[in-house]
Amino acid sequence: INLKQEINGYKEEMKSMKEKISNIESNYEAKAQCFAQELSKKTTEIHEKIDFIKEKDSEIIAFENEIKDLKSKLEFFKNRVSKMGKIEMHKSKFMVLNADYKQLKKFIQFEFQKSKQEYTAASNTIKEALPLIAQH
Repeated sequence: INLKQEINGYKEEMKSMKEKISNIESNYEAKAQCFAQELSKKTTEIHEKIDFIKEKDSEIIAFENEIKDLKSKLEFFKNRVSKMGKIEMHKSKFMVLNADYKQLKKFIQFEFQKSKQEYTAASNTIKEALPLIAQH
């Protein structure tokens, strides 16, 4: 009888352990699923920020090209004015171009700073997400 009781005791202990293991597995699977969803969200967020940065880079390149174009026009008018010797007549055109150039330069510097801040924020998000991705 003593052996039967001991076996029953072991059976109860085994049943209890199976229940604990089942609960632990359920908790682990729930946590793993939650982590996978969070990781997926972060990955999507990172890709969106990368796309945003690429878009801003394209805008910056377009602004830089526009600045180059304006500089070349400005240089063209400078050379033309000096060759023609009609400084007074062309001075107003030059001043308009120069003002446009300065205004565009300020705008592009502002956009560049803004893009730089957005890039830094996106970069920080990526840096924060990389350890999470590496752990998974």
